[in-house]
Amino acid sequence: MIGGMLVQLFFDKRDIHMYIDQDLISKISGFALDVLLVSALATLSLDVIGENIVPFLLLAFVAMVWNVFAFLKLGPRMIPEYWFERGLGDFGQATGMTATGLLLMKIADPDHQTPALKRSVINRFSSNRLSVAVL
Repeated sequence: MIGGMLVQLFFDKRDIHMYIDQDLISKISGFALDVLLVSALATLSLDVIGENIVPFLLLAFVAMVWNVFAFLKLGPRMIPEYWFERGLGDFGQATGMTATGLLLMKIADPDHQTPALKRSVINRFSSNRLSVAVL
């Protein structure tokens, strides 16, 4: 991600950004996101969850109630632009991992019609949301 940002800054400063094919970049980033999602979901250990099912279910219930509240009530107030798409990303991150949040954002905006995914990736790189910090 940092490398991509540096390349973009380099091309913008040299005023040669017109040589970058945005459709190809979008397809490459979509493929990379798919690989990230498959890799992240494949690392879940079902044995560990099975051994600790009662505490897991209790924590999962409390966390889900908080996350739904934060998404529906705090999201529109804290995220002024594209709150739904960006809130889904925060919801997914708060429920387990950033890859889940990115997957939810990709489902909500599959054609990248909003800048929510790009803004969210930058925000995740620089800071965490309130819902993640509280949990």
